[in-house]
Formats: sequence, structure tokens, C-alpha cells
Amino acid sequence: MAKSPKKIDLIYLKHNIDQFNLAAQRAAEEVHIGGKVIMLPIAAHTLHCFVIELSFKWIIATRTGEMEHGHDLTSLFNKIDDGTKQAIYMFMGVSTADQPVFLKKLADMATDFMDCRYFAEDMPGLKFDPSFSSKLANAMVELISLSPKSKPTG
Repeated sequence: MAKSPKKIDLIYLKHNIDQFNLAAQRAAEEVHIGGKVIMLPIAAHTLHCFVIELSFKWIIATRTGEMEHGHDLTSLFNKIDDGTKQAIYMFMGVSTADQPVFLKKLADMATDFMDCRYFAEDMPGLKFDPSFSSKLANAMVELISLSPKSKPTG
């Protein structure tokens, strides 16, 4: 039986997107502890993928008023209207000619949020491009922040 859609609080979801993006940025930073350099690229990539997922769901919810289910980034992206897809391409600096490359990179990491959580079980299947996931997550945060729906009313 399919889950029924849930109503969504866009402001609350936006706060979550911002918090996970900040956590991803911190995980991507180089940290020096006890004379050792510590980096957390898998954690950063996992969090960036989650930010992208939540952002796609936020965009869909602005149109439907309901929370979309699922984690597959390609499936979620395909539910976004064409005008918003064009805005995403613009924020990413993707030309019309480069859109197939963007879509391939998105497809390569479409399930990384799920896969990264279990990377010890199946690391070889992970298509890891932390620069793309970081750039897309930050572009999504910036794009959403421009929407009046991302701001509290009253």
C-alpha cells in the first residue's frame, strides 16, 4: 500500500535544509587534531546529497503542498517543473549543451544518500563526486532562499 502524502511546513523544511547544508560544509573542512589532518569526505557527500534531496522535495512541495516520498535524486528531479529545472541549471552554470552531463552526474549519485550510509557493505558501487554534490547543494540552498515561500510570514 502506498503512503499517503503528508502536508509540509515549508519554513521548517527550509530550516532543516540550511542546517544539513551547514553540517555538510563543516564535514568538508580540513580539521587538524593532535597533529593529524582529519577530513570527512563521505560524510560531507552524504549530507550534500541529503540537502539536494530535501531541496528537490521543497520545490515539489511548493507546487503540490505535500511532501514527496523517496530518496532517488533523479526521480525527484524529474518531478520538478521545467522552469525550475532551468533555474537550477542557471545556478549551476550549466549550458543547454551541458545539461546531459549534469543529468548523468545527478544519475550517478541519485542514490548516494542511501548508499553512503551503508558504504562498508557496497563501496564499489558508489560514484563519488563531492565537488558536484557540494556545488549542487549550495546552488539549491541559494535558489530556495530567493523564494518568498522560504521566509516566515507575519
